[in-house]
Amino acid sequence: MPDAFIQSFNALDMRVLVVSDVHANPPWALKAIVESERYDKAVFLGDAVDYGPPRPGDVLDTLRTFDVILSGNHDYAAAHGVDCMCGQDNHDLSVYTRENITMKDLGREERSFLASLPESAEVDLDGGVRAQAYHATPADHLYRYLYPWSISRDDFRDTLGREVPEGLVMVGHTHYQFLTQYMGGWVIMNWICRAATGQLSMAGGVLCN
Repeated sequence: MPDAFIQSFNALDMRVLVVSDVHANPPWALKAIVESERYDKAVFLGDAVDYGPPRPGDVLDTLRTFDVILSGNHDYAAAHGVDCMCGQDNHDLSVYTRENITMKDLGREERSFLASLPESAEVDLDGGVRAQAYHATPADHLYRYLYPWSISRDDFRDTLGREVPEGLVMVGHTHYQFLTQYMGGWVIMNWICRAATGQLSMAGGVLCN
């Protein structure tokens, strides 16, 4: 990793809460995390709906307080009436919960909110450090699954085929937590985690200093 990036990251005087793939799980669980953590910026990497129990709208109410909110493949499916293109093991469950829970609970405004969400974002972490955030990968913002044992250079090309600049990349989608270094930068995939200032390390699924 370039020394300049390490120095600028370690100089950060902020804490970032990173959450992904809550899938309409009990809204009190997400709210408890938000209320119990001390942070300066909150980032959601997508997939607020499907799979979970009734009232996915309550989850959206909490997520609206976040600084950055991305669309996931399930959010996109609910907003646009298309297939979520998820793994076959969970596909039937996804379709059932979307048709019988998600779409019945969400009103027009909430569906419009999901439709308005971006698929990627640049997150300003202060101190001149910026992170690139995606639900899936830089190459495929919604659908490709990224695991630390199968990362390739093609995963880190944007939709126009350009290589993503070295730095910090945040991804969700796989429901698999990891922190790894690749191509001169760090890749974080977190189900629900906390990002703090200081050296990057992983302990118990929590990103901390």
